[in-house]
Formats: sequence, C-alpha cells, structure tokens
Amino acid sequence: MEEKQIKCLFKRQEINFLTEYYWDWNKIKGHIVNELKKCNDKELFFLAHKCDKLIGKAQLVMEVKQKIPLIQKIRTIKNDEPIISYKFIDERHDRRYDGHEMDSLAFEFWVYKLVNNGSEYILLSKERLGNELYTFKGMKIEMAGTSEVSKVLKFHSVANVFIVAEYEPAIKILKKKELVQLCKTIGLTNEIFRGIVFLHPDGNVYEQPQGLSRLQVIQLLSGKYEGYPLHLMIIGDVGTGKTMLLECLNYKFKEEEGIFEAGNSTVKGLIPSFKEKPANPGYILLCVRIALTDELMKMIENAQNQTVYKRTIHQSLSQLNMLLEHKERTVGSGNDNNLKAKATAKAIFATNPLKNSESIFNLIFEVDKSTLSRMLLWVQGERHRQERRKLKNNNTSLSIYTTDTYDYRGGIINPFLTIYDSCQSFLVDFDEKRIEGIIEVTAQSAKEPMKGIWEARALHHAILLFDGIVKYRCLFQDYDDTFMPNEADYNDLEALLKAVIASWDTKLMKND
Repeated sequence: MEEKQIKCLFKRQEINFLTEYYWDWNKIKGHIVNELKKCNDKELFFLAHKCDKLIGKAQLVMEVKQKIPLIQKIRTIKNDEPIISYKFIDERHDRRYDGHEMDSLAFEFWVYKLVNNGSEYILLSKERLGNELYTFKGMKIEMAGTSEVSKVLKFHSVANVFIVAEYEPAIKILKKKELVQLCKTIGLTNEIFRGIVFLHPDGNVYEQPQGLSRLQVIQLLSGKYEGYPLHLMIIGDVGTGKTMLLECLNYKFKEEEGIFEAGNSTVKGLIPSFKEKPANPGYILLCVRIALTDELMKMIENAQNQTVYKRTIHQSLSQLNMLLEHKERTVGSGNDNNLKAKATAKAIFATNPLKNSESIFNLIFEVDKSTLSRMLLWVQGERHRQERRKLKNNNTSLSIYTTDTYDYRGGIINPFLTIYDSCQSFLVDFDEKRIEGIIEVTAQSAKEPMKGIWEARALHHAILLFDGIVKYRCLFQDYDDTFMPNEADYNDLEALLKAVIASWDTKLMKND
C-alpha cells in the first residue's frame, strides 16, 4: 500500500486512532518519533490504527484500572552529549543502560483477556466492557517477552496486546416480527430446523428419537427465566448417540472452546482456577452461547480413586451453581488474583451413567443435589437405542442455513445463530398458575429422591420448556409474530414433562 503523508496535527496526551491503515506497528513507532522530534516533543502523543478486528467475550482479569505506559521519553549521556530516545509499550526500559525517564505517556485501562482463533490477547480498553460477545476494532501489538507491559501487569507472559478503539455487540438481535419474517422468507419449517440442529460436520443429519429430538430443539429456543437459561443433562447407555449430538451442536455454534472432554479432565477445567495469574476462567465462563460437556460421570469415576474424592467433587461441582445461574460474582484465591465471573452460555452435559448403575439414582449420591436441581435430566436406554437405529441418516444440503451467507436487509447473517440469539432475548407470555397445575399433576409419577430435586426448580424449568414450545410453533409452523400461547401449547408441556419424568425410571446397562 502506498504510504500517505500525515500532517503533524495529532492531539497531545492522547491516543490518536488513524482512520486508515497507513503503516504496520513498527512504521507507526518510527513516525511517532519523527513527529515528536519535528514538534520538539513538548508533549507526547501516541498513534494507533483501528484496522485489526477481534470477536469474542472479554474476561476481566483485574478489578481496578491499570496505568499502562504507551511511550516513554528517555535521556542518557554519551560522549558528554545528551541523547534522547523513546521506549514503547512493547519494549523494556532498563535504567542501567537506557538512561532515565524524562517523560511518559500513560493511560488507565481496564485489562481483559480474550481468545480469538486460537490466539490469546490482552485487551486494553478505556471503557469497562459488558459480559457479552463483542466485535472489537483496534490495533494488535505483538509483545516481546521483556516488554514494559509485561512488567506492569506482572503476567508470566504477554504474547499479544490489543488496544481497543471501538467495539459493538457481535450478536445481532431481531425483533419478533423480523424474526418470524426471516424464518418465513427462507422457508424454515419444524422439520427443516430440526434437521439443522442435528446436522453433523460430515454432512449427514443424525436426528435423535422424537422425545430427545423435540426436547433438544425446545431447550435451544427457550430464553431465560429468573436470569438464567434451561440447562440439560443427558444420561444414557453407550451407543445412544450422545457424543454425536454434541458434535452436531458444536458444528453450528462454533464455540472457541469446542466440546469439553470431561473423561480426560478434572473438575477444575470447568470452573475458575487461580493457579496462574491472571486466573483461568474455566470452560463454562469462556463459552459464549453454549457449553458442551462430554462424559461428566467419567470424571467423577476418576475422582473416586483419589483420597480427597468427597472434597474435590462435591465442593468443586457445587461451584457450578453460580455459573449455571449466570450470577455475576467476584471469585478469587486470596492472593490478589480475583476474577469477576458471569457465565453467558447454556450448558448441555452428555454422559454415560456411573459404573455398575442400573438407574440414575446413584448419581444423586455423587453430585450435589443443588447442582442437579439446576439442570433438566433426561435418561435414555435400550429403547432409545432401538428407536435411533430406525432413523435414517439423511444427507442434506442444510449447511446453507448455518453459514454467514444470508443477506437479510443489507446485512450478512448466520440464520441459525441469529434465530438462537434472538430467542434468548425474550420470554413468551404464560399463565403461571396453569403451569404450576401441570407441574403438580405430572410430578405425582416422580419417585424420590428425584421428585424432591425436580420440585426445587420445577417452575423455572417448566416455564422455559413452555417458552421453547411456543417459539417452536410460532417460528416454524404458524409464523405467528405475536408469540401468544394456545391450549395446544399447554397440552404439549404436560406431555413433555411426563416424558421427562418417565425417563428417570429408565433401566440402564451396567457398564463395567
């Protein structure tokens, strides 16, 4: 690109963001030095561009702003002559050799950590960010291991710094009428949307039997009640398609963290850990839309062989409660390594049962009841496996709905994610007393101790199931932008709750 000349009209004591990409970072440094010399460097200034882009959920790593020097004016004596030089954010000032600091330009930043396309960045933002997915524009700076920012932040290593110029929410929410119009325009039906949900990266649709198939779609479409969404735990025998289901969902959501393999991990991988600084938020917090965990029971079995099993599992898994409820909390280890935590993802746990378990009731003695109550449990056994064998794995062209190729009102969108995100933003109207009545009737068939666990948060789960039922009908069947429930929706809720509760009595194979 042809370099353009920039007049010396930059604001002093500020970061000046260039409107076009004129130079890379090394050339920008050289230009800053030249301009400072030309203007007698009475006041320092800093240049940056905003042509780099990151997308992700930034994790706050320090509870107070940090003062970060972007440029330092250094004076030293050589051959009895004063020499002026400059040190930048990616360079280290060593007073023994470089000379003493005459002046510096430093700003207070909120410091965040973000992972984008497998690379980790330290974000420096003058404004405090919310806990959501953002598109950031600014300038990347690759740090040297001995950079000044590494010393200031006291991190073991800082690979990349990103100076934020501007940002906006990356999630595009459609209004109800626009949402229904989108589904109608591109011809989405119940059958097609289910196909999209169960579309695998190999190009085939691996739909689950009707009970789980409908439950999974309804859970995805449901929003939030009392501030948090509906989480799902699927427990089933080997060969019932649990891992395949997670792979299908992961293909659509494309979370940076992918699927968490609990069978080869410890519970510390799911929750915040403070062994390093800054703290590792853990898998649940790092996920944006959906958190997919495979083989949770295997992780519990591995922990059973440890002498501190009761402490590591019961206490650690109970820390999921705050994350599952999307509470905003500050957590820490007491060594000045705190982390402000607020989850945003909807969780799905898929797992084989515990060894030598013929039912899910053994699970209740291994996992904190309060944690189990925050999830909806679905159990599948031999009948599910037989029904799944009858389903055909159809090869389709549904991938058109899962890529950023649809032009909607002048903007390129991903139809699946747009529908998902928009559905999280509202809750349909409902008759609470009517739902309470359905809960009371259906809960009569539940057995203890599952009955008690269910009743603890039955209203929350039932309202969100109802929310998903209504959205499923209005979006892909009736194209009804009022999203008003009808009698059939309440009947569907009752039938679904009966199916969920009946699944708890499923006899499981003993997997030795």
